[in-house]
Amino acid sequence: MLKSVNRLIEMKKIVASSAGWATGAFSLAAFVFWLISFPMEGFLLNTISKGLLLYFLIPHAISLILIARFLNTPLFDSASRASIAGTVLLTFAAPLFPQYIRMILVLTGLAGAMLTIRSLAVLKQSTNPALSAGIGIAAGNALVFLLNHIPANEFIKFCVIAIVIFSVLFCSIRPEAFVIHGKDELYTPFLYVFYLSGGMMYAAIAPRYFNVAWMEGGELAFYVFTALIGISFAKRRMNALFSIGVLLCMLSFAFYHIQKVVFMNLSMFAIQAAFALVDLYLVVLLARADRPIRAFGYGFGTICMAIVCGNIIGTYTILSYDYVLAAGNIILTVTVLVFYFTANTREKPSEAVQPDRTPAPVSDLMNMHTRWFEKKLSSQEIAVIKLVLQAKTFKQVAIELGISESSVKTYMKRAYEKTGVNSKEGLLAFISGLKKETQAAPADVGPAGP
Repeated sequence: MLKSVNRLIEMKKIVASSAGWATGAFSLAAFVFWLISFPMEGFLLNTISKGLLLYFLIPHAISLILIARFLNTPLFDSASRASIAGTVLLTFAAPLFPQYIRMILVLTGLAGAMLTIRSLAVLKQSTNPALSAGIGIAAGNALVFLLNHIPANEFIKFCVIAIVIFSVLFCSIRPEAFVIHGKDELYTPFLYVFYLSGGMMYAAIAPRYFNVAWMEGGELAFYVFTALIGISFAKRRMNALFSIGVLLCMLSFAFYHIQKVVFMNLSMFAIQAAFALVDLYLVVLLARADRPIRAFGYGFGTICMAIVCGNIIGTYTILSYDYVLAAGNIILTVTVLVFYFTANTREKPSEAVQPDRTPAPVSDLMNMHTRWFEKKLSSQEIAVIKLVLQAKTFKQVAIELGISESSVKTYMKRAYEKTGVNSKEGLLAFISGLKKETQAAPADVGPAGP
């Protein structure tokens, strides 16, 4: 009987842990699935008309920036729900009224900005944003491949992506999303340069690659695999994601100029891996910001403008495209160097438990009284306490959980208030008090809280 109860408790922990990151992964996957299938010059849009990317992207970028500037308030919640409903209707309308596709794309760009930010705001709330981001990006791209190869009517496929994004409407956003003051390190100039140069590189590689590809969808599989591998970097050495992504982009440029089938395939694989790592870096970086609505709006608005500029440059420099790519590659080289020094300069020592202190045995005690702690504290607060009291700095905790340092401090402050203490020492004493109670009571009985 006791074994069955313990197994049930363990199963509940696993389910709760999965739910902690699964909702965020789902919301991002739904958004990516819709974006790449339809308005971002996806295969569904190409069944209606081609070359319409800017009709969606320009209004989308403008809307994202305006939301970041003026809607970082609780009003965003209700406004985004209405906007997502409108986006769903526009997605349904696209295959029914192909003669109005340009107008539909403009309206989708404006309304879809709310979907972009809301799906990412839901991800920020997850217990492990890095894991949610990696799985969400990978799953979204994999679903695009599957939908593209399912033998079904195009209208049915439009219905599928519309229903999927409609579900994001029911994902709730916590009040913490509407923070007005805080610290946001967005590194937008570096991201702008990468997406400008990388986008132009992809546009040059794609036509040649698809004529000599080893396997249909091989490049997408490489993207998905790299995104999943990147999760471990996102948790520990996040800035390495961007640096490696830039280096892979430069490697892709070198392969591109070797006119052989094997190197053209390697060039595409390298650029896909580069985008997978930088896409993951972008999402996790913005999710760590203190003001998520503002960060996601400005961050993704910048990326959209980079792609727009790359598209325009490519259109008007077609006769000297190789020279433009060479210049972009040089700029990327300078960018990764400047980024490395900038990122290291911004990193400052944070408040921490003394590193020579023996870590307090808090994890076992907190696990023994799981129900009590879950009733008093949020999952994020519990995760932060465990790491901070294991002699980890606020910076290390932030990196491991995929949140900002100021968020770590906020969670610690809330934990102090809920446990009736005002410092880490007080929290240690509180845990020690639980230890004494544990010696006098069965392990599965929760202690009386303050």
